[in-house]
Amino acid sequence: MDLEIAHLIVDLFEGRIPLRRNAIKLYPVSGRKGLLLETIKKIPRGKVTTYRALGTLLKMHPRAVGGYIASNPFPLIIPCHRVVKSDLTLGGYSYGQLIKGNLLLREGVDIDIETGRISPSDVLEYEDLLKIVPLRVLV
Repeated sequence: MDLEIAHLIVDLFEGRIPLRRNAIKLYPVSGRKGLLLETIKKIPRGKVTTYRALGTLLKMHPRAVGGYIASNPFPLIIPCHRVVKSDLTLGGYSYGQLIKGNLLLREGVDIDIETGRISPSDVLEYEDLLKIVPLRVLV
């Protein structure tokens, strides 16, 4: 059983099977934090967004966004590694920047090796987030 679960997690991580985002509600979180985590789940593989864009979307300070993300109970299921700093550098990650960078590279995010910056073409800005999060949820 444990080995089966491990294989499932690896398959999800590698993108071999799709994660039905609405099928997983593993955390009893409501309010702004719950909405933030649900929004992060909608960021597709190969894309990132910024703490600032999420803060603007959810009417939160970017540091509050970072604080909530730091307490993410399921880092691969709720892909907080897809949230980066506004200057498009990686920012923090509970398992370290090296792992965050590797996760993003494996997902197809373009990171400049010399500067450590994400390609702007891989970034979902505030306007892009509005397209993936229903407006009625934000009101």
